[in-house]
Amino acid sequence: MSLQSENDEDFGFKHLLWIYCGRCGDHCWICVRKSNNDERKAIVVYLEVIKTILEDQDVINEQKYD
Repeated sequence: MSLQSENDEDFGFKHLLWIYCGRCGDHCWICVRKSNNDERKAIVVYLEVIKTILEDQDVINEQKYD
């Protein structure tokens, strides 16, 4: 899953700051002053759902080839 493409296609945020931390992986700071905590949480939940769907597809594809 590409967070950049998910952002572009689904949210269209313009001001993103990508940071890579060797121990913790990639982080994306979305700079939107007007969003509240509930809106931010909804984005995280949405991305978690997308991630789960993609992981499930990977498991199904692996089972096809075993």
